Amino acid sequence: MEATAALQATSPAWDTETRVIQSEDGRGHATLASRDLASGEVLFREPPLAIVASAHDPPWLAQLRQELKVLSEACAWQYCVAVHCLSAQQLPQPAPLGLVPLPEEKQVKLQDLCGMESGDEDCVGPSELAAKTAEYLLQAAEMRSADGSLDEAWLCTASSASRSAASGSQNISNSGRGKRDCAAEWLANRLDDVAVRISRNGFQTMDMKSRPPLAADALFHRISFFNHCCASQNNASWTWNGPEGLLTVRTTREVAAGEELTISYIAKPWCDLARPARRRYLKQNFNFVCLCKACCQPAETRCTVSASNDAAEGDKGSIQTTNGKLAGMLLRWMRDGQDEIEEEEETASGAAEPQPNNVCPAIATKPESAGPRVPLTEEGRIDRVLERCAGEGLIASREDAGLALKAEESHVGKALIRLRRERR
Repeated sequence: MEATAALQATSPAWDTETRVIQSEDGRGHATLASRDLASGEVLFREPPLAIVASAHDPPWLAQLRQELKVLSEACAWQYCVAVHCLSAQQLPQPAPLGLVPLPEEKQVKLQDLCGMESGDEDCVGPSELAAKTAEYLLQAAEMRSADGSLDEAWLCTASSASRSAASGSQNISNSGRGKRDCAAEWLANRLDDVAVRISRNGFQTMDMKSRPPLAADALFHRISFFNHCCASQNNASWTWNGPEGLLTVRTTREVAAGEELTISYIAKPWCDLARPARRRYLKQNFNFVCLCKACCQPAETRCTVSASNDAAEGDKGSIQTTNGKLAGMLLRWMRDGQDEIEEEEETASGAAEPQPNNVCPAIATKPESAGPRVPLTEEGRIDRVLERCAGEGLIASREDAGLALKAEESHVGKALIRLRRERR
């Protein structure tokens, strides 16, 4: 399946440099070279859909960020970016200090990016992170109002949308609630949807020309359709220019027409670890089991490729060249995991999962629909929680999973977050 119209319209060079397809190997979208490309050739430059530096947070958002980190250190940033990705209809009015609506053309591109997995939409309400973020947004909007209240037109629209959604899901629990509570729940659900897209497609940028250097979380469109490849076998890379506000993607070697273009989601030396270690790292940080060509190669082929990469990087001052024999031995140990160990670790972690749909870096993918969805039973939710725990190396019993689901009102994602916190 070819790219969406919004994706095709991203750049006038779209048809001459790259194209996006639906891959046939279960990894979702993939970006291919439309023609032969030279090493170092610039593929495209793109501005971010959103970029958020914590150093520039307005006071209310800085306080929110700290409270979100208490709930989840790993996920707090996603909601701090999400508040910058709300449409004119979603953003509370008057607009909170430091926020402007995301333009319509960027909203279309945001919806292109992969979101919730099939089955995650069955939750009974917004996450705790989203609920807290929504409440902060409403309070920040009320602070901007002369009479300390929300814009009545926005409030009516949001509360009506919440009641309509509840009616459609046969959840009438909010029928007697006030407009503000209904609007808060509706807004929290919107934030959860946006935050998932951000978590699976977010980048961390660093503006080295800023004084001091400025770190930020950013969301881009076109590069989010590049898949990951390990062991320095990716054939493209990206750089961020802070003053220009542009991300540049270029090839790192010659690429033939029709060849998939890939980047590395992880930097050295992690991308050069032995396969079990880097797969575990990717699973823990991006929530997918890597199926790139480097991870699917036989051990003999991986050794040959690693040696070739060492030779190619020798003139650039590789670890082995600059730091001598000890570093060379360490690098070889990192790369050359034994097949027996790999098989044991990969068997213990369960069957491989598909790579992200359109991510960079990203977390998991939203699978293509496979017909009518069957509602999950409580036992099915427990099985799903245990599968995800096994994939992340968390030890949990069926009783643990059941208690977590009960505490989180049968929400699989929130139950998993609870189990993570309990086992830290």
